[in-house]
Amino acid sequence: MATLPISNQRQILETKSQINKTARPSLFTRYLSYVDSQEDQYIFWFMAAILAIPCVFMTLSIIVMYLYSGVLEYYIGFAMILFFANVLVHLAGMKARVYLPTFHITSLLMVLIPAITYLISTL
Repeated sequence: MATLPISNQRQILETKSQINKTARPSLFTRYLSYVDSQEDQYIFWFMAAILAIPCVFMTLSIIVMYLYSGVLEYYIGFAMILFFANVLVHLAGMKARVYLPTFHITSLLMVLIPAITYLISTL
């Protein structure tokens, strides 16, 4: 088995190090850098949690669930727990790495639960 000359081995190592330097950061790393950049927008995210969750997400979700499934009691209780969790996270003075994922997860659940309920009711 032939080995590569030393100059080719160095080129391969240099190419690998250049590839590693130019590789994009992971999605999680980019999300954390976005969250860290939002640290000074504390009031905006607090107001978004207070206004967007009950006025937009909960209202539209309740309307959709009422039209298609009619089971609202458990969802309203769950949605209120998520809303108050968001408010308490902000009032406790948590960092952006806590309150932004909390808001994003709440928003995602408020959209996914009615969609899943609709899909189950159509089966």
